[in-house]
Amino acid sequence: MSKKVVWWLCGVIILAFGITMVVNSGLGSGSYEAITFGLSDWLGLTPGTWVSIVNIILIFIGWLITGRKTNMLYPLIGGILLGPLIDFFVLYAYPFPVYTSGSGELGMKILIGTGGIFVISIGAVLTIIVNLFLAPIDYLTIQ
Repeated sequence: MSKKVVWWLCGVIILAFGITMVVNSGLGSGSYEAITFGLSDWLGLTPGTWVSIVNIILIFIGWLITGRKTNMLYPLIGGILLGPLIDFFVLYAYPFPVYTSGSGELGMKILIGTGGIFVISIGAVLTIIVNLFLAPIDYLTIQ
């Protein structure tokens, strides 16, 4: 396995943990996480399963828009991998308290939410800097 792949995997793992921190802070989340976690609450399945499903849909739409000229295999791998990692952190390995919108101390929520944004930034940098392939959401918007 090349160094680029190892760094990319580290970035995706860190990104998944950061997303979990922001969502569990109880302060809100980005639109992408709101969709996937909302679908999980509304229709069942785990948040990570919905992340994978939405990623597959976005990649397929991007592939159709580009006239099927681009390779969608690598973004597909990344998009599907992120889901189980988010599930791992949400369901099994999240070390901080989980807050809902009306519960908990505001200071702790801000600390966890801000920490999550910082962790997401580190994960994003690691996945972008290795320049292996686009993330699913980027695949759709850049194509």
